[in-house]
Amino acid sequence: MKAIDRRVLMKGGLAAAALIGPAGRVFGETSSLSDLGASLVSSPEATIYLAREIVTIDPVRPSASAVAVVNGRILAVGSLNDVRLILGDQPHRVDDRFGDKVIIPGFIAQHDHPVLAALTMSSDILSIEDWVLPSGTVRAVKDKRDFIERLTKASNALSGPDEPLVSWGYHPAFYGPLTREDLDAVSSERPILVWARSCHEMILNSAALAAGGVTRAVVDGFDETSRKQSDLDQGRFWEQGLFAVLPRIAFLVATPERLRAGLELSRDYMHAKGITFGNEPGGILSKPVQDGVNAVFSSPDMPFRWSFIVDAKSLVAAHDDEAEVIARSEALASWYGGMTSLAPRQAKLFSDGAIYSQLMQARALS
Repeated sequence: MKAIDRRVLMKGGLAAAALIGPAGRVFGETSSLSDLGASLVSSPEATIYLAREIVTIDPVRPSASAVAVVNGRILAVGSLNDVRLILGDQPHRVDDRFGDKVIIPGFIAQHDHPVLAALTMSSDILSIEDWVLPSGTVRAVKDKRDFIERLTKASNALSGPDEPLVSWGYHPAFYGPLTREDLDAVSSERPILVWARSCHEMILNSAALAAGGVTRAVVDGFDETSRKQSDLDQGRFWEQGLFAVLPRIAFLVATPERLRAGLELSRDYMHAKGITFGNEPGGILSKPVQDGVNAVFSSPDMPFRWSFIVDAKSLVAAHDDEAEVIARSEALASWYGGMTSLAPRQAKLFSDGAIYSQLMQARALS
C-alpha cells in the first residue's frame, strides 16, 4: 500500500475541518464516515433558499437570510454572500420563493399519543386555553358556568337523545370539581362523558354509567387500587380507576369513524404547528388499533414521520420470560411501515400518574 503523504493528509484534514467547523457546513446528520467521505469528493448541486429571516436557534448566529440545501440536508447558513463563499466552486442555484417569509426549524413531538389525540381532538373541546384548529379556533372556557352552558349547547345540537356527547379539556383546578350530578342536569338521557384536560380522569353522567353497565357491584369488583381511584357517586374515575372502567365505556368514546377523523385532525394540527417528526412512548399493543392509526399516519400523504416506542411495562406484565419479552418487542417492528416505524432497541419503562392534574403519586422507599 502506498504510504500516505503527511502534507496530503493535513490538507485533507483542514478541508474536512472547514466543512464541519464554524464556517457553516453542517454534517451532524451524516449517517456514516463513508457518507462524509463521499460528500468531500462529490459536489452535487445545492439550492440556496432566501428568506426575510431564518431562525437558526444557534446562539452564535441566531438568524440568517440564506440557507443552502443539498439532497434534503442543510449544508450552510448565513447571508447570501457567506453561503456562496462556503460553497465555493460547488454548483448551486438561488431560490427566492420564501423571500418574504420567516423560516423556522422543524419541531419534534417527542411524547404524544395518536389515539388519545384523535379521540380528544374529535370531541367537543372545552378547555382551559384557546385551541387554534384547522377548522377554526375554539375559545377557552371562562369558568364552570361557561362550561356547563357550552356543554348544554353541544348536547342540544346533537340529533338523537341517545347519541353520546364526549367533551375534553375540563380542569378541576381551574373550574372546581365536576360531578355526575352536574352532568345529569345537562341531560338525564344522553350519555355524557367529560374527559379531563390531563386525559387521566373522566366524569360520567348516570346515562353513560347505565349504558356501560357500570354498577356498584362492578366497581366493587375492581382491584384495590382501581377501587380507590373510582368514585361512583360522583361519576369520577381516574388513573387505574379509569383504566378499569374504560373497557365498559370505550364504545361510547371510540368508533372507527371518530378515530379516523381525529387522526386526520391531529395530523393537520401538528403539521400546521411545524412538527416534522413525532414519537409515541409506549405504543398501544393492539394490532387492530394500530392498523387504524397506520391508515392515516403510515400513508404516503402523511406530511411527517412518526415512531413508536415499545410499551415494555405491559409486555413484562404479560410475559414472565425476558427472552420472550425481547422477541415480542422486536416483532412489533412489522406493525409499522411507510411513514411510521418502531424506534429500534428502545422501550418505555417508567409509568406515572398525570402531573398536569396533580394525580401523580409517590411513596417512600423503605
